[in-house]
Amino acid sequence: MKQKIMRLLSLLLAVTLFLGTQGYTVFAQTTSGNETEAVGNKEKYNNGKGESNLTELEIMNVGAEANVEEEDAENDAEYQQDSGNSQQEIFLDGNDSSGKNEENNDSSQEKAEEEAVQKKTALKKGTKIVDKTSKAAYIVTSDDGKKPTVTWKEPMNKQSRSINIPSTIKRDGVSYKVTAIGKNAFKNNKYITNIRIASSIVKIDASAFEGCTSLKTVTIGNGLKSIGKTAFKNCKKLKTLTIKSSKLKAIGKNAFKGIFAKCKVKVPAKKVKAYTKLMKNKGQAVTVKVTK
Repeated sequence: MKQKIMRLLSLLLAVTLFLGTQGYTVFAQTTSGNETEAVGNKEKYNNGKGESNLTELEIMNVGAEANVEEEDAENDAEYQQDSGNSQQEIFLDGNDSSGKNEENNDSSQEKAEEEAVQKKTALKKGTKIVDKTSKAAYIVTSDDGKKPTVTWKEPMNKQSRSINIPSTIKRDGVSYKVTAIGKNAFKNNKYITNIRIASSIVKIDASAFEGCTSLKTVTIGNGLKSIGKTAFKNCKKLKTLTIKSSKLKAIGKNAFKGIFAKCKVKVPAKKVKAYTKLMKNKGQAVTVKVTK
């Protein structure tokens, strides 16, 4: 742009020198930055020479205006380019927002997957589940989608001295209700000394604790309905058996054979008479007492 201005000034200087030799007084006045006027000697102008010279100036003015228009066009082009860059930047910012939206979508998808896991169907009946929390193995006894159940099969650590049978376990987002202690679950375990059984347990199966010669205390929750045959057979050190349930209806043959002769069986006060009758001839010594 500076070069164009220099060329224009050089051209004006040359024209001025030329007109000066012809007796004209030439001066330039800029109005609005793009118009040049020339005034000469009236006599020279009337001779016709001035007309020719002024025509050259007019041509020069047209060139100057063209240069100005060209410069304006260049400025417009630069402006449009800058505007384009701004629009591109705005567009890129929009892409960034889309990226954030994608992150949000990913987060929503992960949440949906977690919810899907929570709604996952129960494992098939008969499937074995190893639960690390309770440190035991279970067998699925019902794969009902709404109320799946399991039976305690065996402890993972055979040398555990204290055992808590939980009311529920969870696997892959599905909760299973523990409703029974399976057959031979602790049979001949020489280490266990005490056990607590949750109120969700309705059945203690046959020989579940048979031969647990170190077992001293057992506490059973209020949901128990039946005790299988030989369930506590030969638990020689069993001194206290607490049954909180008022629902017990059945006790199998020899369920208490060989337990400690002075074992105390504690039951709800209103069930002392009924349970004394229910426990009759189940293998225990006559010195075993049912109390509240």
